[in-house]
Amino acid sequence: DILHTRVLDRLDELLAEDTDGTPVQENLCRLESLSISATHTHSAPAGFLQYAVYQIQSLGYVPQVVEILIEGIAQALLKAHRNLKPGNLY
Repeated sequence: DILHTRVLDRLDELLAEDTDGTPVQENLCRLESLSISATHTHSAPAGFLQYAVYQIQSLGYVPQVVEILIEGIAQALLKAHRNLKPGNLY
């Protein structure tokens, strides 16, 4: 959907802007390997999905909500990548 695609686009922008010297692989995430999910809540903002059924119950599509979600998710992906450590499975 649009949210996944826009998150990946923003992540690519962040990687291009990255100037701290940390080597980061290109295409850190791909659409085929990215799953964005959340728990069910009635207190989260609405208006971030392009599907009409979800917009009926809110005030429609809200670009500000979409931009905040995209930025937060992309930043979280980049932070997680920078903090990767070797691990073991026992």
